Amino acid sequence: AAARHADDVLPFAQLAAGAAALLQPSGRLCLVLPPVEGQRFVQQAAQHGLLLTRSLHVFTKAQDEEPKRHIMQFELAEHCCSAAAQQLERAAGSSSSSEVERLVVMQKVTDPVSGRQQQLYSEQYQQLTADFHHPSLFKPVLTIYG
Repeated sequence: AAARHADDVLPFAQLAAGAAALLQPSGRLCLVLPPVEGQRFVQQAAQHGLLLTRSLHVFTKAQDEEPKRHIMQFELAEHCCSAAAQQLERAAGSSSSSEVERLVVMQKVTDPVSGRQQQLYSEQYQQLTADFHHPSLFKPVLTIYG
């Protein structure tokens, strides 16, 4: 809920302006926002000279049509692109040179013994977050029937 109202607490225009003023030439600003708020921030960032250079759309399940979150990386436009590339983007009306990546958090897996389907963390999610979890977190739980 707080992410959906982030613009109320720290308006995106102020966040973008502050980041643009404080970032070193090789610096990056990374944010995690719901999709609608993410698109709003991309627009504000462009107005303050920040360019979206990487974007990861996070889906809970593979069959979800819309992502739950956007993980975005911004850099100072003047330091991450040549002047010619920036001019081409402006002419095309684009504020971004990023490619959108996709992350699915949960995947359906069929238990080979019971044949039942269950939701487990995807391999991609496990690899991405491995440094933040104990290895046993992702191991399937064994059910013992007595």
